[in-house]
Amino acid sequence: IFNGLSELLDDEDAMSKQAIILIFVVVVLVFERNPLLTIALFCNYAFFNITDDVGCNAVAVAALSEAIVTLIFRFFGRIVEYSVDTIFYCFALEAEQGESQARMVKLYDMIDDLRDAKPPGGGSGDTCSDEEEEEEQDERE
Repeated sequence: IFNGLSELLDDEDAMSKQAIILIFVVVVLVFERNPLLTIALFCNYAFFNITDDVGCNAVAVAALSEAIVTLIFRFFGRIVEYSVDTIFYCFALEAEQGESQARMVKLYDMIDDLRDAKPPGGGSGDTCSDEEEEEEQDERE
């Protein structure tokens, strides 16, 4: 594999070099998007078929380490995402019942700041008009 790549990269044609790099990036992205498939494909090769071809072994080990790190980061990312969802759900339940906790004052202030903030596009950030907001406030009272 790498002998053929080195021959192609030695050419003076810049387009072929760019195409090879683009193909390599796409292959790496496919491996990153499908870590379990990557582990299934390369696990057998990397651990049981050690050859003299150092280049292929390096690609297999790099793909395996990328897949393992991807799985770990996805796991911890989901933990953070679900934790934030739980916090906002509890906040919504408290707000619905009209309760508040003294230890959560900073969180309430941050959420109020987020509620009052305008989106980066300069719009009002509201999906309903002022009249609809007034009607909702009258219904609550």
